[in-house]
Formats: sequence, C-alpha cells, structure tokens
Amino acid sequence: GIRSRTPLPGTGRVRKHAQAMSMQAMGEEAYADLRKKIWHIAEQVMTVFEHIMPDARTIFVGRAAQGLIDAGVTIHIRLFTRHSVTEIAQSLVDFGYNEPAFATVETRFGRLQQVRLNEEGQEVLLTRCVPEMFERDDVSHTDLTTGKPIAMLTLPALRRQIDESTR
Repeated sequence: GIRSRTPLPGTGRVRKHAQAMSMQAMGEEAYADLRKKIWHIAEQVMTVFEHIMPDARTIFVGRAAQGLIDAGVTIHIRLFTRHSVTEIAQSLVDFGYNEPAFATVETRFGRLQQVRLNEEGQEVLLTRCVPEMFERDDVSHTDLTTGKPIAMLTLPALRRQIDESTR
C-alpha cells in the first residue's frame, strides 16, 4: 500500500475531537448534565467510603475528574485502604449498589485489585491501593500503568467542583 507522510493525530487531538463530536451530538447542555451526573456518581461512591471506612482515603482520577466525558468514560476512583476488595464490594452492596465484579490490573506498583460496578449506565472502577501509597505523588497524580500525569480530585475538591457547576 501507499504510505502516507501525514503523522497520525496524538491521543490528545483524538480525544478533543471525540469531545467536540460528543458535545455536538448531544448538545452542550446535555453534555454538561452528563458531566454532572458522572461527578455525582463519583461523589456518592466516595461518600459511602467516607462513612463506612473512615480510615480509608479516596481520590477521583482521570479524564472524568477533569470533566472530559467523551467516548464512554469510566469513573476511576482510587481507594486507599487495608480492607479487602470483598469488604469493599460488600459495603457497596449494603448501600444498595448492584453486585460488583472483580478485576486486577498490572501497574508500575505491582498487581492491584479492582472492584467494577455499573451505576446508572456508567462504569465505575475502584482501584484498591494500600494506605502508604496515598502520600506518594507518583500514585495520586499519575496513571498507574503509564506513569503519565493525570487529573485528580479529593472528595472536598469534587464537592466544590459540583457546587460551582450548579451555580
């Protein structure tokens, strides 16, 4: 075949295009509503753990935390706790969430366990990290597999974001 000399667009350009197409397809208001819905789901899940595992810390990470909800975004929450994924899943079920599934992910910090659930048609992925990892910037501010910087919100920061978006 003929080789094109045109460089392929980077993931950033592809995402911006997907975001623009999503906004165009659903309209800016619907896009903003979906973003709010996603932020509320993240806030509710994080609040569950604030109540039942007060020693645990949660952070909301990735594109959804930035408000970028194009191309079927997943709600990524990191949960810093000694509790097992079974206890994490049970806590969610006790609060009325659907039965979650379990997964593992290979990261730069070894294999981490995950709890995956579907809430109002949105995928939520909780990654269990040990509490000592919380203070490390390479854990809280980076992608665990690529090591690239990512957006991150604590629960108070997410609540401020939600408040500001509803004004």
